[in-house]
Amino acid sequence: MIGYIKNKLKKKKYPYNSRLISGFKSEHKKLVSLVMDIKFAIDEDNFTTVNQLLKKLRMDILGHFMQEDFHLYRYLKYHYKDDKETISLILEFETSIKEIQKDVLKFLDTYTKYEARYDSSFKTKFIAVVDALSNRIEAEETSLYTLYLKQ
Repeated sequence: MIGYIKNKLKKKKYPYNSRLISGFKSEHKKLVSLVMDIKFAIDEDNFTTVNQLLKKLRMDILGHFMQEDFHLYRYLKYHYKDDKETISLILEFETSIKEIQKDVLKFLDTYTKYEARYDSSFKTKFIAVVDALSNRIEAEETSLYTLYLKQ
């Protein structure tokens, strides 16, 4: 039985999912909507809601990052393994998202604590995180996702 499982794992291929990219784009819209809700709560000085929404954002964005890593990057690296130029682009995207993830999670870990202070420093950092995520979403939807859809 162990041999059978090992063989199945070795032969694992990453199947194409025709709904993957539309699902990611839908998640992007939900994340953007959540960020807008956070911005509104900040503008209203409703920091209890800010804290709750940041916790939701943390959960949702972690799930999104994991899904992209598991389904998108593995698929792309497998299917473009013989195309050095495309693999280089994929690896560049993968490396940059790891940095963005680290920064976003550090921000969210700091500001989802009960004792978090939502001062001008928070607002500056929030804008920086939103800008980084916005730029990333645009890059994914215009470049990276098209590689997946070509298959």
